[in-house]
Amino acid sequence: MIPSYYRAAQKGKLEVSIHDEDWPVNATLRWLRLLYDWYVSHACGKYATSVIVIDSDDLINSPGFASYLCTRLGIDERHVRTKWERTPESSRVEHEISVRSFKATVWDSTGIIRGKRRDCDIDVSAEKEKLRAEFGDEIGIAMARYIDLTMEDYQYLRELSFVLLTRIKVQT
Repeated sequence: MIPSYYRAAQKGKLEVSIHDEDWPVNATLRWLRLLYDWYVSHACGKYATSVIVIDSDDLINSPGFASYLCTRLGIDERHVRTKWERTPESSRVEHEISVRSFKATVWDSTGIIRGKRRDCDIDVSAEKEKLRAEFGDEIGIAMARYIDLTMEDYQYLRELSFVLLTRIKVQT
């Protein structure tokens, strides 16, 4: 998440620095965790259990998860799209370069891009070395520090996420 945001921001020619005061707002999960906690603390009555966390890995890599969510939440799954047409270049040019850089992967795709789960079998030390190789020592080390800082928030939200029983079985 942190390197992806940085790459897209750089490609989109945004004036962003990993050393900026507002960097953590866009590149970590701290603010999502605080927002979740705020909603939970202010929920009452019939809405007290309405705050949920959905892990994008489950949505992307478990084909039945969207259907499961729709059933549990009372949403008509006919409105869920898993395939679409590639966005033509003519529709992209009207957007600023910063918008195009963040949406390029979705625009270039024709459906959900399934892949390796981000939370399984990741060698964090090796990933940190890759960051240093890609971005240089200063940026790579700073990104590694933010990864360490966001892991607690990631684990917190991950434990609260709405899950399929198959994921629970795999983890036990």
